[in-house]
Amino acid sequence: MSQSNDKSKILRNHFLYIFVGLRNKEQTNHMTIYRRIFTPKIVSVLIVFFLLSMTEMSYSQGWGSWDDAEQADTTEVDNAWGDDSWGGDSWGGGGGGGVKNDKGTPPKPIRPYERIIDMIPIDSITKLVCYTAVHDVESQCEECTADSLYLRAKAYLLQRFGDGKKFPKKWIVEDTENQRIILTVRLPLEIDANTHSKRKIGEYEFKFQLWVRDYAYKYKFINIVHLEPKLGSKPNDYTSIYAEHYLKVERQVRPADSVLLAIDRDMKDLIKNLVEVMKDPVTLGIDEEDF
Repeated sequence: MSQSNDKSKILRNHFLYIFVGLRNKEQTNHMTIYRRIFTPKIVSVLIVFFLLSMTEMSYSQGWGSWDDAEQADTTEVDNAWGDDSWGGDSWGGGGGGGVKNDKGTPPKPIRPYERIIDMIPIDSITKLVCYTAVHDVESQCEECTADSLYLRAKAYLLQRFGDGKKFPKKWIVEDTENQRIILTVRLPLEIDANTHSKRKIGEYEFKFQLWVRDYAYKYKFINIVHLEPKLGSKPNDYTSIYAEHYLKVERQVRPADSVLLAIDRDMKDLIKNLVEVMKDPVTLGIDEEDF
């Protein structure tokens, strides 16, 4: 600090001597010549002297020494990465600090979207979406013969898909007593609009097949197709989009997955209820008190 002040004083004295000498020369007989030559130089010298004086004052008064500046920078870095930034309010810690340090909070990593195609059952031979299983109920019911299982299944399907007494005629593909039931079912398709509501996006159709024999049955849901309403068309005019198409799309995968999820939810609900019905004992509607 003292060396810089000494240098500034020497420079200041030097320019003062030059200034005095130039002023004396102006008072000689050649004043006109010197005025033309040295007046611009005098102005320049004064400007340089003023700038040097201001620079010296800024270093000595405003900014301090270089050591002080380095110390200030180090203090700011230490405060930014100190204990408060990691254990304080900005990270949910119990330390003090009323102001959260947003700069020290790392951004949350963005996880890539993962499709749900692995949860959709695919037939290994046909490569089509297929919900199917075989259930052996001999250990669960002593009277689960083919006719009993057929009656239970039909009563449930009539209640679920019909009016309780009969199916819509256009749905019936085959109905063989005590053997099998095959229906083409059409239901509304509702996707999750958000966590609290659903939105209808048309209908979907599937083929339901059920085979029964003594103490066992097999179900299958296949040929699942989304019936998407056409824009500006009649109410019952649809575009047919098979579930397998939604599995293969590479663009707009989120809407495709929302359709698959809605269908998967309905299929699993149907299967769950059917399995429960098949476990129930047969009720003949006869009051034991009549005996």
